[in-house]
Amino acid sequence: MIKIGQIGVGAWGKNLLRNFATLTDCQVIACSDLDSDTLEKVEHTYPQIRVSPNPSEVIENQEVQALVIATPAPTHYELTKQALQAGKDVLVEKPLSLSIKDAEGLVDIAERKGRVLMVGHLMEYHPALGQLKQCIDEGQLGEVYYIYSTRVN
Repeated sequence: MIKIGQIGVGAWGKNLLRNFATLTDCQVIACSDLDSDTLEKVEHTYPQIRVSPNPSEVIENQEVQALVIATPAPTHYELTKQALQAGKDVLVEKPLSLSIKDAEGLVDIAERKGRVLMVGHLMEYHPALGQLKQCIDEGQLGEVYYIYSTRVN
C-alpha cells in the first residue's frame, strides 16, 4: 500500500484527491492547501486524512511515500524539488515548471535520487489517442501534418 500526500486540493486537486482516495493500492494520509475553507471540506469528506496549511508538513512526513502536487504553476518547481529531495515519488500537474532549465533540473534530481517524476498529462493515456496513433502508424490517414482536437465532456 502506497501512502500518498497531496499538496493543493482546490480546483483540480479535489478531483485528484477523490480519485486517489478510491484506489485500493494506495492511501492518502496527508494533504495541504493554503485555503482554510478547502481544508475544512477535506476534513469533513475525508476525516482519515491529516490536513495542514503548511506543505512542508506533508513533504517532510516520513510516512508519505509519494506526493501529488496540484498547486498553481509558479509553485510546481519548488514544491517538486523539495519533494524529490525528501525522497518522494512525485506526480505534478502540468506544467512541470515554468522553464526548461528548471524542468531539466527536476528530471536530474529524480534520476539521481531514483525517484519517479511524472507530469499529469490527463489525455496522454486516453484510448482514443492510442487508436489515433495506430491509424497514423499504419498510414490509414496519409501523411499527417497537423492535428487539432477539442476535448469536451
